[in-house]
Amino acid sequence: MDGMIMNLATSTIDTFLIYYSIQTLAKEKPRIIYIIPAVATVILLNTFSNIVFGLANAIATLIVLFLTSLIYSLILKKGPLYIFSLTLITAVLIFAIEIIFINIIVIVFGLSPADLLSVNLYKILAIIITKSLFFIIIRYGLSKINVQRAFDRKAIVPITVVLLFNMIITFMTFLLFKNIEITSLIDYISLIGMAAGTITFSWVVIMIMRRIIAQNEKELIWTMREKEYQNQRVYFSSLEEIVNTMKAQRHDFNNHISIIYGMIHLGKNKEAEKYIKELGESVSELNDIVQVNHPVITALVNVKKQKSSSEGITMDLDIELPQELSFDYIDLSIILGNLLDNAIEAGKEADEKEIDVRLYTKGNYMIINIVNTKSQVNIYQENDGSNRFTSKKDSDNHGFGLLNVKQVVYRYKGIIRIEDKGDLFEVNIALPLGDDGY
Repeated sequence: MDGMIMNLATSTIDTFLIYYSIQTLAKEKPRIIYIIPAVATVILLNTFSNIVFGLANAIATLIVLFLTSLIYSLILKKGPLYIFSLTLITAVLIFAIEIIFINIIVIVFGLSPADLLSVNLYKILAIIITKSLFFIIIRYGLSKINVQRAFDRKAIVPITVVLLFNMIITFMTFLLFKNIEITSLIDYISLIGMAAGTITFSWVVIMIMRRIIAQNEKELIWTMREKEYQNQRVYFSSLEEIVNTMKAQRHDFNNHISIIYGMIHLGKNKEAEKYIKELGESVSELNDIVQVNHPVITALVNVKKQKSSSEGITMDLDIELPQELSFDYIDLSIILGNLLDNAIEAGKEADEKEIDVRLYTKGNYMIINIVNTKSQVNIYQENDGSNRFTSKKDSDNHGFGLLNVKQVVYRYKGIIRIEDKGDLFEVNIALPLGDDGY
């Protein structure tokens, strides 16, 4: 009866400490109404395992740890493999601390390891010391470590395998300690050697993880720099388009001045006045710069608006966006650039040349709605097998623009709907507003 009570008490303390460690490493704090039933379930699993399979049964322990990971992954809203790795880190740390201090107690008091498996003051002392030390390590050590940086998609599997191997080594050490009988100085040295070996192996694993974290940080920095470089390229490319458009306007303006001068010189004042009036309306339309909070969107919509105007297409813009958007410049350029180019291309063959562009936020989504007129002769459909959306007329050479748009939208876990309405073509996109959507 005393053993059952001790098992339940130890299991309860271990479960709370393991959960506290995993929560600390995962940097998540779920609501208490989810924590209590989850921890209670794990306590029952752990106690049942200890009673049925005995203390320190390898297979039973791994099964309990795996089930614990599944339960905690649900309330912490993290991947099961990631939580399983954190559980292994915690379990290895607990085993290492217990082996070290149980060895110290055995050596100091001249006990046998078997003495600490029964209920006595020495076992209670060992429990108090090891659990208190583990709590201190969690509170003041693990809370300052950001292990999530090491657990990217490429590294999580090898890290989990290394941790599992370390867990097995530690567990074997614990079993050896449980069954050894101390009869000489060599036995004491063996105990110290086991503890030192466990600590050394655990330390090697920690060093490997630190190197992985450092390497991942370097890769992250270089990735961010590369993205920033690409973003700057897109931005300056858009600015270059605006500058080229302005140069073209200046060239045309010189021609207009020459024409006006010629009309006045020939005494055709009324014709010159009419020409100047029409030119004023055209220049006013071209110089009507649309101001948007985002630099790439500002550059793109203005360049495409001037391009559509030169093709005799009216582009109506309705844009209301926040100052901060989490999407990459390149991705926004792919989406808006391809959609507006397609709309202008389709509008050339339409009887009524119009493009309606709406960009706004709704809830946690950025909405992109583009409607353009087109010829009813061109029927747009999704190509079989290629996942491209293009007209039958040019299905062999075009359609990759919309394919690129769809790939970007799906990468952000967004939604895209493409509709051909005869003389109208409409694209609706909803992109989740967040860090990166990946």
